Amino acid sequence: MGRTVRKIFTFGGVLAVGATLALFATATGALADPVVPGYIVNPTFSNPDGPQTVTFDNGTVMYVGNGAEPGRIYEIDLTSPAANSFGDTDIYDPDAVLCDPSGCIGPAGSVLVGGKSGSGEGQIWAIWPDETTHLIFESTDFLNPSDMAFDSTCRLVFVDCYADGVFATSGGDPTLLRSVNYPTNIAIDADDRIFVGSSDGTIRIYASDGTPIEDPLDTFSSINGCLPIAFGPGGTWGTGLYAIGEDSLWRFNADGSRTAIGTGFDSCYVDMGFGPDGSLYVSDYHGDRIIQISVPEPGILMLGGLGSLLLIWRRRRNR
Repeated sequence: MGRTVRKIFTFGGVLAVGATLALFATATGALADPVVPGYIVNPTFSNPDGPQTVTFDNGTVMYVGNGAEPGRIYEIDLTSPAANSFGDTDIYDPDAVLCDPSGCIGPAGSVLVGGKSGSGEGQIWAIWPDETTHLIFESTDFLNPSDMAFDSTCRLVFVDCYADGVFATSGGDPTLLRSVNYPTNIAIDADDRIFVGSSDGTIRIYASDGTPIEDPLDTFSSINGCLPIAFGPGGTWGTGLYAIGEDSLWRFNADGSRTAIGTGFDSCYVDMGFGPDGSLYVSDYHGDRIIQISVPEPGILMLGGLGSLLLIWRRRRNR
């Protein structure tokens, strides 16, 4: 199992303390597939065991964290989505993954992996392009990275829900930027503002130095362990913030309000991210699956529209 979920919030408040994603999975039973009107949802794009965070290279490959203790992360080719192990060494609890295409921390093309040692230190590893695995950081200041991102200066910023903090490094030992309760997910915008989703249901915003920018962006009344967040890649998706909470997929508007664009997200969704193909990929921990949400091709939209017109014409003709 991967990360501990210390609080799961519902409409009535705290549901459980000291619960885990695995316990939540046992309690919830059968899965339903999410519904996102106007988009194509592939609920079983890939089926890795216990998927955690997701990251993408500049080509067609996705890497997925693994909650194994110990284990290896997954490599998934978006054009042929079988989940294969990646790296030559087992890592203890390799939840958090992040591609490093520019060589900000490891050699260019490495995949950074957050984990922990058997004696309790937090660790960050780099799996080089040749799949050799190298320990980059080990410290008692952090305990087990939950999610990671780069800002525009090539600085690595990560959240650690075990250590209750946001940490950063430009190559030296990671340092604490801000203490935050139960941070599970992170996203950084074009202005290097740090958005943090926490398992108390709250999305908070910080400046690059860790200073709070404003009141919390929003608080969800219920989440299923983690609070996945990601910025849109442009195009049909736009560039705003997306989040999963209250069993729905939400898009935040410029005024800070949010609009539900999908429902049925009632499983343990750990993370989400937009791939180089423009699709949104969501990791479903207890469903052992990666869900793909894609924008329909123009031709498909046209065929759908023609089908609707034909149906209306037939109904009128048969009156």
